[in-house]
Amino acid sequence: MHDFNKFLVDLLNKGPLSVANRKRFFTLVDGELRKGMVIAPEILNRIKILREMDVAGVKNKKQERKAELQKTPVDMIKNSETIESGKLFNHINPRNVAQFLTILNKTPVLKATTHSIDADLYNELLTEMGLEKYDYEIHLNHIREKYDALLKQFSKALPTAIVAKLNEFYFLEKKTGWSESNIRLSWSSPEIKDWCKENPGKCPNPGSDLDYASPDLQRRERAQDGYILNTFQDVINLLKMQIECRDDSYLENTIERLNHEKFPNLRINLDNVVRCLAFYTDVEKVKQAYVNIINLCKEVHNRVHGSIEKLEIEVGLKHGIRNDVNVVVLSILDKGGKFLKNIEPSTFRYGNTLTRLIKNQLNGLCNIELKAVVPDGSSVFFSLWPKGKKIIPLKDAINGVLYDLIFYVE
Repeated sequence: MHDFNKFLVDLLNKGPLSVANRKRFFTLVDGELRKGMVIAPEILNRIKILREMDVAGVKNKKQERKAELQKTPVDMIKNSETIESGKLFNHINPRNVAQFLTILNKTPVLKATTHSIDADLYNELLTEMGLEKYDYEIHLNHIREKYDALLKQFSKALPTAIVAKLNEFYFLEKKTGWSESNIRLSWSSPEIKDWCKENPGKCPNPGSDLDYASPDLQRRERAQDGYILNTFQDVINLLKMQIECRDDSYLENTIERLNHEKFPNLRINLDNVVRCLAFYTDVEKVKQAYVNIINLCKEVHNRVHGSIEKLEIEVGLKHGIRNDVNVVVLSILDKGGKFLKNIEPSTFRYGNTLTRLIKNQLNGLCNIELKAVVPDGSSVFFSLWPKGKKIIPLKDAINGVLYDLIFYVE
């Protein structure tokens, strides 16, 4: 991480980049962020300014910000290392994303963007927009109005990744596409606009009880998980699977696929999984986090035992209650493992792996609780995120390290 941050600083300090090099630079940064790379806030701010100048193309703005871009804080690299302690980013309450996505999927104007529009939703939508028949341009204006109001309601209390995904899904604001697959089809795509213009009164994502089909796409796309986008309804379905654990994207189905693809030779027991627990979250980020936690278990076993031959994972999924609120708990138990860090709250440091896991994937999606055997051989409970203020000894010893990921359900 340190080397990559230094690399970025060196590039930024070399002077103005050509248009082609700026494009390559932004692509490189976006790719590393998707992989979980931690980039210092000061560097991200400079990149943000560079993007704004690139988009705006206004000469006076360039002059105003030129001095800021030339600044090279002496402690920039030092601060990038400090991120590893978890001090430079704030805890985001995971209830926010649950509430946000619940409201989005219950507001007719916005629900009609993440579901197929059946006859009932069609009539609801027309009533809310004050129309007698569907009008795409009016719907798009209402989408912008309702979505912006919802974002304002939650202000900055949401994970940036879910907001970025929805911004692109609705408006393709940065033209980078959404999801890990960089899907460049959205509610604002010219081909959808043209189809609606040629088919007045018809919505582009009709349910099976309407008497017409969703438009075929001019260019078929394939998502990273193999899902093929043939129609606009397929685009809607993909987004829905990425913001809600339900049907094919129930979390246990997702985990089974990941185990088959990523860890075919590991012993991963799913006997403690309660199936068909529906909740809203950023499914792509949860998938990334699950893979990283399993890899962390592998790394610890290699360090402790010299191999992963004895590695055995137990995955659990259950409904629970936290502070009188419904939650879904994803448990990952590394049997026989040890938590090798000193978890004394006053001196605890997250390190690179946990920092990336929390900052780039799970902050704002869930809280993380830890039950573990620690270096002195005792079994303790500790709130890993948000960081707990005290360690609680466990009455019953635990055989390994248990990560509980707490997702809220509204």
